[in-house]
Amino acid sequence: TPQLRRLHAAGSLGITDEGVRRLADGCKELEEVDLCFCHGTTYGSVFWLRQHARRRPVLVRRQPVWLDGTFECPWGERHTYWPDGSFSFSRGTECEGWVSRLWRCGCANHSWLEDRMVYVDVGGEQRGVQLKGPGPGNPDADPEVHEVRVAQWFGMDNDLWPSFPALRPLWEGIPLGHMALTGNPGQAQVLLSRMRVQPLPEQDPVCPPADLRKRLWRRLAANDGAVAQEMELSR
Repeated sequence: TPQLRRLHAAGSLGITDEGVRRLADGCKELEEVDLCFCHGTTYGSVFWLRQHARRRPVLVRRQPVWLDGTFECPWGERHTYWPDGSFSFSRGTECEGWVSRLWRCGCANHSWLEDRMVYVDVGGEQRGVQLKGPGPGNPDADPEVHEVRVAQWFGMDNDLWPSFPALRPLWEGIPLGHMALTGNPGQAQVLLSRMRVQPLPEQDPVCPPADLRKRLWRRLAANDGAVAQEMELSR
């Protein structure tokens, strides 16, 4: 229906970017669209939903709510993630882009997520991290603190990931806001971090600020001819 305002399609395997593009073109009153774990879609769907909507900005969700916010990294950086998977990091390079893929990984009863990233200033898709938020899968989390646990691996293939139950004693020994490196120097290592997450800025709770969105659209257009053509027509 053209008056559709909210669509919850999380986990759907039949939705594609082309389908979202047609939806956006026909339903211009959309306010919220949940595409979390819709693996047939990409960040391009965010562009089409925002490009065609009369009510802007549209809340497009491509990640669980517990990933929204500003991560306070133990090494001093702040990493901000918006619901659509866009991100901005407080560093000079590899600091802006979007989460290109996000899925439940097969360790620890699928309670962890794994991601891949696209940066504005780097070509191709980059390896990401593994993440776990508070909730039933994390029984020792403090309900009063918004925390995400992050695991980054070095020098090992995906198939060689250590089992997360075996790492549980290490997690219990890491204070909130700190990190620990386990493994052998020069060989396989895993960096474990417990990060406090602050709420998104009140002025940008749904999507990145306009100047960042423009840079993301240009990066998207570099590999998507339809987006490039649409941007040219809307000038």
